[in-house]
Amino acid sequence: MKCEELNLSGAFIRDIIDISLEENPVAISTLNIFGTRLLGRMFLSWKANNVHQMIQNNPIGHYEKSWQYNLLKQNFNTIGQYDDEDYAYVSFKREELKLKKQQLKDKHWLQKAVQNFLLGFQKLVFDKMGLYATSPIRVFYSIIVLWFIFGLLFSLLHYVGIGKTWSSVGNPDHISILAQSFYHSAITFFTIGYGDVFPQGLSRILSSVEGFVGVFMMSYFTVAFVRKVLR
Repeated sequence: MKCEELNLSGAFIRDIIDISLEENPVAISTLNIFGTRLLGRMFLSWKANNVHQMIQNNPIGHYEKSWQYNLLKQNFNTIGQYDDEDYAYVSFKREELKLKKQQLKDKHWLQKAVQNFLLGFQKLVFDKMGLYATSPIRVFYSIIVLWFIFGLLFSLLHYVGIGKTWSSVGNPDHISILAQSFYHSAITFFTIGYGDVFPQGLSRILSSVEGFVGVFMMSYFTVAFVRKVLR
């Protein structure tokens, strides 16, 4: 038996409602809780009940969807399902971002271009690189990728001849330019700064940028990690 839509919009829930449906967890196709005042608790599972799809099946706008994800996030926090809370939070922020993009339609083309760039940057940094600080593993992978990219850029600038990395101690280990570039990238990204390798030319600018990115990403990782551990 299947329920096509469970409409609780505008309802006042003062007690406990259980729609986890353990025997048939995907029995509800669409869930509408927009405008619901949840004073009690709602029991359901994000993955088992496919909650994301239940909300997406609603023929409603991004504001209404983001509102429902935010309500679910608060509910999952109350009942102690913290992983589900993170899933709901990410969906809430994604719908919020889509809403902001939708609101740019009537803006001036220049303002629209600037806002689209900022929103694209926000999606890349906050969503793709860290799932809004809910996934320390994602942030860690992003750190490795960024370190690798900066290492390649340092070596590229060196070979092109517009920016170099030099060893201040005469390169006693006789490492290659590529290895030295990755080493310099590592000590810059993680703000170690031994001083045995220093940049020259455009590599100075790249080092400054990488230093800022490194501090930001390490802080990002700390926030995501602590958030997971302390709950």
